[in-house]
Amino acid sequence: MTEQEKEELRRKMEARKQREAAGTGTVNNNQQTCTGCGSVIPANYDVCPVCGKVLRQGAKLKQQPQMQSGNSDRGKGVAIASLVLGIVGFVLSLFGFLVGLWLCVPGFICGIAGLVTAKKAKKNGCIPGIRTAGFILSIIAAVLGGIGVIVLIANIAVFMAAISTLEDTPVPEGTKTIDQLGGGATILLQSWLMR
Repeated sequence: MTEQEKEELRRKMEARKQREAAGTGTVNNNQQTCTGCGSVIPANYDVCPVCGKVLRQGAKLKQQPQMQSGNSDRGKGVAIASLVLGIVGFVLSLFGFLVGLWLCVPGFICGIAGLVTAKKAKKNGCIPGIRTAGFILSIIAAVLGGIGVIVLIANIAVFMAAISTLEDTPVPEGTKTIDQLGGGATILLQSWLMR
């Protein structure tokens, strides 16, 4: 408060005291006078809204939501970790379908880790914006990565079945086998997995 406002309050307090002494005060049963600044406020107020003075012992001041939780900084760090894991998992899973399905495995793992850290961030009392974004991206990464892992396992199973079928097939005379070609199946499998 400025000095001018304080002086104005003092004058109002003096005028109020004189009115109350004369029996013409404006304070009734539903109002009270602040002992700090003299303002007339509702009787159920524990703290003066004008000057902030605590009027009743045991009255608790309302705190900002961030100040109530002692873990807010830690929760924010965990929420950021969830967001980063969600982004990395999403990118790896997406590129897994474009570059090579083997990238879906770390994408799936990052998605699951992002979901776990998002849950920890919620437990630590983080503001939900970052945590929610990390949670959503982690879900997408886990789903895409899971689909990629399933497709990868299915492709490996089909490829292995095809190789075992080729090994059981009789080779016409004069045709070179895979072993004679220098381990072509191994090279073919490696090039297929790396695509």
